[in-house]
Amino acid sequence: MIKSVWISWWSKWFWLTLPGFASASEGEKIAGRKALQTYIDLLLPEDEWPGALQLGAEQIIIDKALQDPSFGRLIRKGVLWLNFLAKKLNVDDFADLPQLAQLKIIALSEKGNANSLPNQFYQSVRQEVFTFYYSHPEIMRHFRYARPPQPLGFPDFTKPPQQP
Repeated sequence: MIKSVWISWWSKWFWLTLPGFASASEGEKIAGRKALQTYIDLLLPEDEWPGALQLGAEQIIIDKALQDPSFGRLIRKGVLWLNFLAKKLNVDDFADLPQLAQLKIIALSEKGNANSLPNQFYQSVRQEVFTFYYSHPEIMRHFRYARPPQPLGFPDFTKPPQQP
């Protein structure tokens, strides 16, 4: 229970500290958090391995947003854009859309102009989430390599994977 209370407090505090979010309503802050969580969960969902959200990828995004104001603004604008599209589809929040619609919105942001907000949001969140996920010890243990593949690559690529 303490953990859930702390997470609840932290999530509210985070949205208050994002540039421009201090004046947002409580509903907008909750919708922003839910949109980000849903977006992350769709990028790397749980299957036979834990999903990025279960491993704490949201916290990585929050931490970076708090340290980097321009990244924070991008996250804020990105979740507002997600929820704006949801409203255009007659749903209050991105998180409440059917999964197919959510995936189409993510595909739209991926294929957008490189200078557009949706594409910058997609590229930035994807980069942070994927880097965190594939270097997480819980995921690395599935790969039988002693370290993450980047930035050094696999110099022994001609040999079969070895047990760690």
